[in-house]
Amino acid sequence: DALREKTLVLERVQRDLSQTQCQKKEIEHSYQSAQDKVSKYIGKQESLKERLSQLQSENMLLQQQLDDAHNKASSKEKVVINIQDQFQDILKKLEAESQKQALIIEASKQELINERNLLRERMYVYEKEKVEREVAVRQLQEELADTLKKQSMSEASLEVTSRCRMNLEDEVQDLKKKLAQ
Repeated sequence: DALREKTLVLERVQRDLSQTQCQKKEIEHSYQSAQDKVSKYIGKQESLKERLSQLQSENMLLQQQLDDAHNKASSKEKVVINIQDQFQDILKKLEAESQKQALIIEASKQELINERNLLRERMYVYEKEKVEREVAVRQLQEELADTLKKQSMSEASLEVTSRCRMNLEDEVQDLKKKLAQ
């Protein structure tokens, strides 16, 4: 009877040991799956960090281009203003000259008309360039806005990935505790 009783206890202990070993294998498998997921999310996080870095570089480049375009537009506007001032100065001089020299008026007038037309053509060209620069500036601003949107989306995705990673690490810690128990 004692032998039978001890045999039954031994069988129960062996069954418990077998179940515990199966549970251990399941936990190890779960742990390995969690580790794989963590590795995968870490890879994604690194990829997102690289993409974010690229977007920030593109953003800086676009900002520099925008600043350059603003500077060029400003300098061209100054040139247009200078030409307009020159044009006004020339007209004033011509009016004074025409009062003093009545005999030379026709010849001077024709020269001045030609010069004025040339200045107007230049002004037209500068105004046209100014419009083109404004269009380019608007395009750069739109590209900058798109880049900022992409950057914020990447940052949000990076934050979600970080949260997932922390959750997975918490799950791994819980599994380790359970395994230890």
